[in-house]
Amino acid sequence: MKRVLVLLVAGAVASGVAAYTAGVARPSASVAAKR
Repeated sequence: MKRVLVLLVAGAVASGVAAYTAGVARPSASVAAKR
């Protein structure tokens, strides 16, 4: 059961990091495009 919990936590962290990077990259890309 511990492995399942670890996989769930790892997946949640990975998705959180991906969402954070996407949120940070999109505004910067739009600003660069405007310039």
